[in-house]
Amino acid sequence: TNPADEQISYLAAYDLVKNKRFNEALIAMQNFVATYPKGGYTANAEYWLGELYMVQKNYPQAIEHFDIVLKQFPTSSKSAASSLKIGYALAASG
Repeated sequence: TNPADEQISYLAAYDLVKNKRFNEALIAMQNFVATYPKGGYTANAEYWLGELYMVQKNYPQAIEHFDIVLKQFPTSSKSAASSLKIGYALAASG
């Protein structure tokens, strides 16, 4: 795959997050991860999926995506934040 296409796809999905278009962002990030499961932006996309599920208060799904970051992308810059967010999700869900 073309790395430029991957970057454009990720940035388009992230732009939806920044603009608080959360339902559209969720679909875009899911599509991104399905298209680029081992891409350079996949860890970030998984992290944002976790964040988007947090917005929906869907804590089990959020934890699942943060956990993917930790297990599949342990050296990602999103690993520490994912650990923290798992804690937030667990606290919020009781």
